[in-house]
Amino acid sequence: MKKQNETLRQKRVASLIKEEISQIILHSVEREASGLVSVTHVYVSKDLKIADIHLSFYQPQLDTHAFIHQLNRQAFHFRRLLGSRIRLKYIPALTFYLDSAPEEEEKLNRLLEKIKK
Repeated sequence: MKKQNETLRQKRVASLIKEEISQIILHSVEREASGLVSVTHVYVSKDLKIADIHLSFYQPQLDTHAFIHQLNRQAFHFRRLLGSRIRLKYIPALTFYLDSAPEEEEKLNRLLEKIKK
């Protein structure tokens, strides 16, 4: 999905979905199994029928890829919950992804520290 040149409507819908899906995940996923989960970005397609949800995790011993796979298997359930909370003509199909930006940022910081030495 193209992530540049988002329209204002796409941004507003993405913001609404981000807020609601954060609450849904917070209340419906076991804390021990997920650790601290943060919805970092939501990208919505131009026709507003597909939403890519990027998550970041703050628990080092968590198998994040398995957790993302589990969320994607339950995406229809989350879509139904989202549909009961927001009012849109189409509730987008949800796909969850692991946000790799925090790891890349940490890697870059380590490289910069190495260069300073």
